[in-house]
Amino acid sequence: MKNKFLAKHSLFILCLFMAACSGTKHLPEGEKLYTGASVKIMSDEKISKKQERFAGKTAESALYPKPNSSFLGLRFKLWRYMAAGDTADSKFKKWMKRTGEAPVLIGNVKPMVTSSVIDAKLYNIGFFKTYTGYSIVEKKHTAKISYISNIHRPFMVKELIYAISDSAVSRVILSEKEKSLIKPGEDYSLEKLRNERNRIDALLKNNGYFYFDPDFMLFKSDTTESDKTVVFRLTLKDSVPQQALTVYRINNVYIDQAYSLNERAVARVKDTIPFGNYLFLGKDRSASIMPSVIARSVFLRKNEVYARKNNNTTLNRLMSMGNFKFVSVKFIDSDTTAPGYLDVIILMTPIPKYSFKAEMEVVSKSNNYTGPRMNVSVLNRNAFKGAELLTVSLAGSWEAQLSGKDKNLQSYSLNPEIELIFPRFIVPFNMKQTSSLYLPKTRLLLSYDYLNRGNYFEMRTLQFIYGYRWKEDIRKEHELNPVNVSFSVVGNKSKPFSISLNPIRSWKRVMKISLLPGQVILSLTMNSFFLKNHTDLFSTHD
Repeated sequence: MKNKFLAKHSLFILCLFMAACSGTKHLPEGEKLYTGASVKIMSDEKISKKQERFAGKTAESALYPKPNSSFLGLRFKLWRYMAAGDTADSKFKKWMKRTGEAPVLIGNVKPMVTSSVIDAKLYNIGFFKTYTGYSIVEKKHTAKISYISNIHRPFMVKELIYAISDSAVSRVILSEKEKSLIKPGEDYSLEKLRNERNRIDALLKNNGYFYFDPDFMLFKSDTTESDKTVVFRLTLKDSVPQQALTVYRINNVYIDQAYSLNERAVARVKDTIPFGNYLFLGKDRSASIMPSVIARSVFLRKNEVYARKNNNTTLNRLMSMGNFKFVSVKFIDSDTTAPGYLDVIILMTPIPKYSFKAEMEVVSKSNNYTGPRMNVSVLNRNAFKGAELLTVSLAGSWEAQLSGKDKNLQSYSLNPEIELIFPRFIVPFNMKQTSSLYLPKTRLLLSYDYLNRGNYFEMRTLQFIYGYRWKEDIRKEHELNPVNVSFSVVGNKSKPFSISLNPIRSWKRVMKISLLPGQVILSLTMNSFFLKNHTDLFSTHD
């Protein structure tokens, strides 16, 4: 009888619960809950499905605010917030208030403003003359908004005309006009215009125009209503300062590889040590890394035209050495009679030369072996004053079987290892210095592994690796090991262990002395992580 009663009224109880979780029970008087909006695209002209979808997606991005979150029609967060009340005097109610969501009321939504934003966003993708209307659909406790955008066929790029007043700047821009992002036949796009300005700005920055800015360029447009086309005319603003139209060269390059944020700028430029065309700061300091090693990674050279790509290459290479925690390149106008020269100050804050790391863990295996493992390592970041990274590590483990037929049986291992990384390619022939954005490295590894497996056997393995690492770009990293030699010896084989190997001849061959030479290993690592303009964060000018 009781089960029949529950079955009969379960639907009613569920409906009450859903009504409570809808969050509309405690709304302010006269207010209704905003439940979202929709956009419908209408057009009297023939437009493609792709253009219609793109217009709809763009219009939807302008919808604001977002309604309260819901799951299967239930607004749990809204219900928690409303059920806590205005006072929320208890800890539980304060938690409900904190984790809940305040109601989004239709009275706080401004559909006229949203309609204007939709029209503006559609304008930016070529729908110049649009009109977006709206209607509010109300229910007892809720309300939603329906927007209707009336659009036409988007305007299309007909031509891009270069009308640069400065002849030198014009020559640089026209030298790569085939790489322009503004192409005839494509739909108008404000985003492409911005990207084109940034592309041209980067081109000019790589040709000496240090003080140029993308805001100095102006796209003037001429539209034709009959065929829905637009002609762009790229010009320079009248207010462009003369220094922005000047090609700058590098004068003095100062390098401080022991920079500290506590130092004053005046103290940094007092004493210098010349090395080639570079000036190393701090005569009273002992240079931690040889100047020749630092100079290999500096691509800003005296009397050369400034190029931002050389600035970025310098920053990336110095940071990828692994010896500095901060690298900054600062540009100041050079104090020379001839205009158009920059002094460069490269500031590097070193990481402590030595670092120590120790790790310890306890391992328990399914075969009842339990014991500790420990790994200690010491890193020298400048082993031979050439920015070499020398790592000496020692790993070891000890295990004992606590139960089972081999109770009290012990096993232990010892693994010393030496790794040396050079910040360059070391090859047996002359190799031209690469101007890649990333520093190539040579790796030497020597390791010894001793394993004592209780009353079964002992194994000793000596391994030597000689290889190279380099990055093709920010996502692709290569590793080539032309030499990978391993020498193994197995000894003190017990009788039970030998008996267990009798049926397996291949294992017997493996467990004898073995030498594995000449393994050439080439690997490629892909990294999807990408940072835009990350190098510019450390480049400044006065």
